[in-house]
Amino acid sequence: MEFDSLINKKELVFHTAGLADKDLDVLCDVIRKTQVLESLILSCNHITLDSGKLALALSYNDTIKVLYLSQNKIGPDGAKQLASALKSNKTIEKIVMDGNQISDAGSKSMAIALMANSTLESLNLSANHIGDAGAHNLSTALKQNKTLQSLVLTMNMISEDGGQHFVDALGSNNAISLLNLGVDSTPGRARIKGPTRSKIEAILKEPKRQVKQLQAVIVAKDAKIAAKNEKIEAQREAIASKDAEIAKKDEQLGSLVAYTSAFVKSHDDPKTTAEAMAKKDDDFASLNLYSSVMMHLTDSRAEIARKNEELQSVRTYSSMYINSFDDPKKQQAEIAKKNEDLVSLNLYSSIMTGLSDNTAEIAKAKEDLISLNLYTS
Repeated sequence: MEFDSLINKKELVFHTAGLADKDLDVLCDVIRKTQVLESLILSCNHITLDSGKLALALSYNDTIKVLYLSQNKIGPDGAKQLASALKSNKTIEKIVMDGNQISDAGSKSMAIALMANSTLESLNLSANHIGDAGAHNLSTALKQNKTLQSLVLTMNMISEDGGQHFVDALGSNNAISLLNLGVDSTPGRARIKGPTRSKIEAILKEPKRQVKQLQAVIVAKDAKIAAKNEKIEAQREAIASKDAEIAKKDEQLGSLVAYTSAFVKSHDDPKTTAEAMAKKDDDFASLNLYSSVMMHLTDSRAEIARKNEELQSVRTYSSMYINSFDDPKKQQAEIAKKNEDLVSLNLYSSIMTGLSDNTAEIAKAKEDLISLNLYTS
């Protein structure tokens, strides 16, 4: 199964192809992206729908009208997945899923879907182990659904009581024109007696009902036409939006071409081009020099600040030592040592003077040194 070979087909037939849920990835991708597929035949396979992949793809599809799922392994859980898709799908008109054993639980899910769906016209649930409870669920749905025209429930387990539910439902439903509950001649299957079948047939043949059915069909057709027109209008708006976007891109491209042309013409003169390049080189050189000076100045200022802190520490330390010694000899020895430290520090500051233009701060530092020397003496 290859995507490219399927994407452009209006009908896909995989009858007795041995397909299981794990084989449906490519098909699901086709269902989501196709613009032409109208009929999908998947009868007599091993599909359960339990994974939800196929149901999810159907919920996004807006082209498929006919879906055959007969004789698979769908069951109640698969029916629930399909019912979920039918709540949002707006194009499927016919579903045939006989022989899937969906039981009363599965028929309940389908009944809930029928209450929300407004496009399905034909539903075949034959041979699905549906009993009176399922019949009650489906008949209740018919009281709300106004578009389903054909419901086939042959070879199920519906009794006289289940048949009566449909008799009551037809009183408020004018859309159904075919309701087949089977005959009572199949042992263990349909057990609806003749009178109930006769009532159903009589209701379906009433002239007033048939007129209302025709009116309902016309209304449904008008709704479909309106939906198609709405879709066409949406496509037109999308195309118009794309055209506007393309026009804007063309305008931007035209501006870019004009700018490029003007730029090329302005640089046709070699002399003009050389001057422009030389100016750019000068700008870069000036920027590099400025950056270098600023980095050097920043480093020098930081170093001077650090030395000023050291000077302040020396002042404090000298003062403490002068006050702490009573012996003049000890004081003189300590002062001599501090003088040597000051001379070394003075020499370092002199060296730093040559590395920085910040003369004002250096001069202040020297004045502080002289004052400290004087104070120490």
